[in-house]
Amino acid sequence: MRIKTGLRALVAAALLSAAASAPMGGAEALDAPGPPIGFTASLVQGGLHDGVGGLPVAFAFAPDGRLFVARKTGVINVYDGGVQHVFADLRDEVNSVQSRGLLGLALDPAFASNHRVYAMFTQELDPANPDQGGPAGGEIVRFAQQSANPDAADLASRVTLLSGYQSIATEHAVGALRFDAAGNLLASFGDATSLGVGDGAALATFDLNDLRGKVVRINPVTGLGVPANPYFDAAHPSSVQSKVFARGFRNPYRFTVDPENGTVYVGDVGWNTWEMLNAFPTSYANADRDRNAGWPCYEGGNGVALPQPDFEFAPATQSACQAIYAPGEGGTGVGVSAPLYGYRHDDPGGENGSAITAGPKYAGTSNYPAPYVGKLFIADYARDRFQTVDPQTGVATDFGGAGGWGNPVDISIAPDGNVAYLAIGASEIREIVYTGSNHVPVAVASAPSTTSATAPFTAQFNGSASSDADAGDTLTYDWNFADGSAHSSLVNPSHQFTAAGSYDVTLTVSDGHPGGTVATDLWIDVANTPPTVALTSPAPSLRYSIGDTVNVALDAQDAQDGALTGSAVSSQIPLSHLGHFHPVTDFTGTSTSFTVDDHGSDDTYYQVIATATDHFGRSTTQTFDILPNKQPVSVTSSPSGAVVAVDGVQATTPYNFMAIVNGHHEVDAPADLALPGDPRTFDRWTQGLVSASTEFFAFDTPAAGTALDASYTPTTKGLSVGDASIVEGDSSSRTVTVAVSLSVPSAAPVSVDYATIDGAGSGGATAPSDYAPRSGSLNFAPGTTLQSITVPVNGDVIGEGDQHFAIALSNPHGAPIVSG
Repeated sequence: MRIKTGLRALVAAALLSAAASAPMGGAEALDAPGPPIGFTASLVQGGLHDGVGGLPVAFAFAPDGRLFVARKTGVINVYDGGVQHVFADLRDEVNSVQSRGLLGLALDPAFASNHRVYAMFTQELDPANPDQGGPAGGEIVRFAQQSANPDAADLASRVTLLSGYQSIATEHAVGALRFDAAGNLLASFGDATSLGVGDGAALATFDLNDLRGKVVRINPVTGLGVPANPYFDAAHPSSVQSKVFARGFRNPYRFTVDPENGTVYVGDVGWNTWEMLNAFPTSYANADRDRNAGWPCYEGGNGVALPQPDFEFAPATQSACQAIYAPGEGGTGVGVSAPLYGYRHDDPGGENGSAITAGPKYAGTSNYPAPYVGKLFIADYARDRFQTVDPQTGVATDFGGAGGWGNPVDISIAPDGNVAYLAIGASEIREIVYTGSNHVPVAVASAPSTTSATAPFTAQFNGSASSDADAGDTLTYDWNFADGSAHSSLVNPSHQFTAAGSYDVTLTVSDGHPGGTVATDLWIDVANTPPTVALTSPAPSLRYSIGDTVNVALDAQDAQDGALTGSAVSSQIPLSHLGHFHPVTDFTGTSTSFTVDDHGSDDTYYQVIATATDHFGRSTTQTFDILPNKQPVSVTSSPSGAVVAVDGVQATTPYNFMAIVNGHHEVDAPADLALPGDPRTFDRWTQGLVSASTEFFAFDTPAAGTALDASYTPTTKGLSVGDASIVEGDSSSRTVTVAVSLSVPSAAPVSVDYATIDGAGSGGATAPSDYAPRSGSLNFAPGTTLQSITVPVNGDVIGEGDQHFAIALSNPHGAPIVSG
């Protein structure tokens, strides 16, 4: 990635900001991680990482109290009374490598009567070689639940509503599913490209015949486009353009629909610089402008649409972007819809990256205080924070502090009216509950001894260290011993475990106020010990390069069960990038392999997070790092001091960094190097024996590192005459002005003579009938670089083609003629 230097200065509107007022938590609350004072994040369903199918990524509440959870690998679980069931298992047809997977989940608004569940996933096109980085498709499917077993899908009811999406890269694939108030189904699709600078493939976001980079709106029964869509074609309702609601997105991973006015708010994960929240009302004046987010020709900003400087000038995209930019932006188009709100990646808090998660508008009146009514709740997975946004003004306010949220990736309104979210880092679904002035109690559970070699075993528990900051509150205690026995309400109960096993004992403490309930747990091991798990491949000394296949092998043992294999061993492989993680793949058993992709950053490494579970449910989790092979890259210039762009970041030569072997990198040098008294022009990039004469140069890091040098030659000082044209008109005369320029300011006077010359051939203009001849001298005072020549042109009513004449420069003093 790169930033084009020296081409255009972009000025954004001032960033909007607002401090939280006292009823919204106050400034003091913003300093502490997690919810602001007066709120708590209450657990709805925990232990999601223990579920069948891998990493949880989306959820939906059913009106009957059940909870549906989508897992990235392709499993849909339903939690019925807290008990997990497999509703549908699509793992054989879901490609879940990197950012792909089953990411969208929704329940029909009429679920109480039709029991329909909708899922969106990247489709596996090569079942014999699953979860690899090749091309993948994309589908939206619908199931109904079984009448005899509501916690399982009726596979015979399956309907494919949409297909044909082409996922070229492993990032920015399918996104979210949401319903609008009219019962239409909306879905978001990323641009599915892994971009180099100015990659023309990203222009598919504007193509009305391509699903990439779109939010679509379809009929959930037929899968056809909705007549209210801006490009609906009644003769072809199944066409892509008939389904397009809005376009021009990079990665619209999560969006929401306003239940009151139908506005669609889309969180678009940005590229180099910005995260964006776009708003699309139901009505619009010009669909090409008002339903277009602008990527890749635009990226950001905050309340204003900013042209993306790389794609604005790249050869593969420049003409397309100019056709979209408004005249005030130097283009011939109508522009695009500006983000309602945007924030920069280099804003404070973005050190570990940024990934916006758009959430719902709080439309209630009784759950939260009045300042929150009508506000959008959005989050950032990488920054681990929540914000509220005023949909009328775009003003964003931090909601509590960053950290402690568990990395939100999906946000919804719970049946009780509270905002709920999926904390992927904690593998939990939580509700944001307003507690007012009440403080949530602190639960502390302990036991003098938590292990016993034999059964039965009597454990003495202690909850007396639990506390509450509010004077006068009385705490109640609930001990769940996890062995099927009755709960205890004592503060310090004793309990006898009669059978061998491992028991996850939970203490729940409540102060009797709304949201004033908290839980903690501890394990009791009776004649059982936790298993062990170790990484046997790759060796700790391995260092991977881009494109390598890494073979992973685990050894899991249990003193009671012996070697653990199959579903007893489950693992995740994430990619660490700038301090946050991207899922790569999940697997069960003790072996797998993955291919190292180029993530466009050298600040990356892989992890294997392996969990071994014995037959009693006792687990051990270990994390192992797999590190890259990095080699030095040196970027210099001759002479030094050039400000170059290295992967989109400006740097002054000499510049050195460590790069992963075989990783793709791009450098861009300025065309001119303005050294004091020594102006120079770019000549070439040199990498070993390879050279390139263009300012932009791309390379893959070799195994022994590399050195690149941008060489500059002294700028030739000289005189040039420019081109000009005019419509002569039907009568009288007009004047055409021709510029004569001096390429470099001179410390001494410069002069040159000029004279007009008739054009040659049938298109030649002649004097004095077509124009008035002119000759003379031009003088450039020290420090000036521009003079002009004015020539009268005669008009007539004779129909004729284009005509031309020339101006010749001669007799220069103080500088040579470069173009005369």
